[in-house]
This record gives sequence, structure tokens and C-alpha cells, in this order.
Amino acid sequence: MGNPDNQRLMVVGAGSFLASQFFRHSTFTDFENVVVVGRKGSPRHEKVKNIELIDGDTDQLKALIGDVRPSHLLNLAGTTCGSSEAQIDVNTALPCSILDAVAESCPECRVVLIGSAAEYGIPTAEVINEEHPLNPASFYGLTKKWQSEAALLKKRSGIDVVVARIFNLLGPGLKEHLAFGSFVSQIRSSKGDQVCLKIGNLNVSRDFLDVRDAVKAIDGLLSKQKLDSTIYNLCSGKAENLGELLKELINFSGKNVVIEKDASRYRANDVETITGSYSLLNEETGWSPQYRASDAIKAMWSES
Repeated sequence: MGNPDNQRLMVVGAGSFLASQFFRHSTFTDFENVVVVGRKGSPRHEKVKNIELIDGDTDQLKALIGDVRPSHLLNLAGTTCGSSEAQIDVNTALPCSILDAVAESCPECRVVLIGSAAEYGIPTAEVINEEHPLNPASFYGLTKKWQSEAALLKKRSGIDVVVARIFNLLGPGLKEHLAFGSFVSQIRSSKGDQVCLKIGNLNVSRDFLDVRDAVKAIDGLLSKQKLDSTIYNLCSGKAENLGELLKELINFSGKNVVIEKDASRYRANDVETITGSYSLLNEETGWSPQYRASDAIKAMWSES
């Protein structure tokens, strides 16, 4: 897709897993008129203008938005770790600063924020759509809920903002603090054919989404001229058992894996199963997932 003269994309959060995959798979832009903003030490991306952001300097970010005046802005910054204050800063305060700056400098800009299935918490329905009550079971989910509520308020004031509420991503380069990122890293780094794999709770089912499908969905949210809603689930529509998918990864590896339970890897208030509905996104953009969770697992192993 070519870049019209008036199309300028700003991407905030250059160092995230999703950012690396967006620059690899997105067809929204040819990256000739793109500005990437990241913290000190973030990966630099070819073909784009990279700007280093001083940690916590929202005034600098607001000034950058005012200077660039993007037609599209994608915020990929986010954290599941660290203190409560740090999570609030990145997951709630940063997107609020972005929305304030857009309202002041470029109110016609399409803003896409990244939400999370963690906002739903423990589900009360077999399949969750965007109308499901938000009852997060983690502080991360709470900060993402606050982001969604801020987006809804800003939408009412005329800002063109949408939230891509993403379920469990899978793909090459997944961070090691996430289950399959850890599994791949442990197996790959082991010496010899036998592996002692430390695991948490495998008796859970998640709606896993191949990151390639997630990027395609984000492309649709960026490019669709008119969107009727604000919140969109990005999911596969199917819950798969963590233990069964781990078996597939082990088969791909060809190694003899001995599983060892590690109490430190168990989460308090862990959700047993969750399945999302992507019908709203499908209706408005035509998107549907093209890859299975097993496809993502295979790509993670072959490209790690």
C-alpha cells in the first residue's frame, strides 16, 4: 500500500514484541513516511525515522506529536511487569497523554491503542464479545481497562480512537515472561537432547492468536475510513489447552522433554478458560484469522 502525501504514521513503543512483528508483516504502509518513537535502547527500524524518547517525558511525546502531526498513530507501548506505578504510567497515563496531544494538534488522526483480554478477567459467558463486563483479575488488566474507559470518553469528544483488545498472542520473538516465550527459550537453550522444562499451570485454555493475524487486524483498524465502534476483540474465537499446545511444541523440537512444576510460575487468580468473539471486527473490516495456534507454535520454534 503506497503512502499518500498526507498520510503520516507514528508508532509509539518501538521495543515491544508486537512492534517488531508489525514492522515485519504490516501492509498498511510502505514505511516511507513513518516515525517510530521508542525509549532509550529500543531497537531501531530500517526505512523509518527513529526518535528516542526520554523515559516518562510526556511533554516530549506531546511535542513530537505536534511536530509530526500524524494522520495515523499506533501505540504499541505496554507492560505486564514492574510496579503498579510503572504499569499505570505505561498502560494508562501514556495513552491518555497521546490522546490529549492528538486532540490539540491533529484531531482528525486515527489512533489505535492496544488493549488486552485481561480486561475481562474471569468470564461469565462461554464466548466473550465487547459488551462483556470488565472485571480484571490482574493489575495489568486494570490499567488496560482504564485505557479503554479513557478511549471511550475521548471518542465521545470527537477523537477518532479505537482499541484493539488483543487476546493471547503467539509468534517468533515472544517475550520470555510469557508461557510460550519461556518454553521455546528453555528448550532451545538446553544442552543435549534431554530438557528439564519448568512450567506453571498447564490446565488452562486460552484464545491464542497468531501475531501475523493480529497485525493484519491492526492494519484494518488503521486503514478503515469509518469505524462504528471503539473497542474490538482481536482473537481466534477458539480456546485451546496450554498443555496440548506444549505437546505440539515438544514434537516440533524433537527433544526428550521432562516437565518440572515450578511454583513461582503459577499465577494467583488465574483464569481457567477464555474464548473471544471477533464477529464485530469481521462485520466492520472483513477480518478473520487465517492461522491456527499450531501454525504459530511451529513458526516460533523454526524461527527461534
